[in-house]
Amino acid sequence: MMAAPRVPPDVPGWTTGLARATSVELDKAVGLRAGRWLLIAPLGLWIITGAVVSLHGLQPWLTPFSAAGVLLSGYMDAQRWAQVGVVVLVWVVALNVAGMLRLHRLTRASAMSAHVG
Repeated sequence: MMAAPRVPPDVPGWTTGLARATSVELDKAVGLRAGRWLLIAPLGLWIITGAVVSLHGLQPWLTPFSAAGVLLSGYMDAQRWAQVGVVVLVWVVALNVAGMLRLHRLTRASAMSAHVG
């Protein structure tokens, strides 16, 4: 499903199909660039922790792919639930907190520059 273009329909020159298609493609490109790191980072960590013998023990605690395998295994004990919880904390909670802090910092910096200028 394509995202709706963020082009105001009442602006002259932006009502053509080509401009709308370009807007949709730009939205998709920006989204893909931002979203690909959410796949590459855990996949890279999974490959590294699987390839380095001394890191094998960290794989179920840090990679979403291992957590998914644990959840789909049909056997869950306290340790496996803890592993899934740690993965959720790392890849969901921590990333959301980091994003909120960054947004707060950018908003505060923007407000400060508006007051200075």
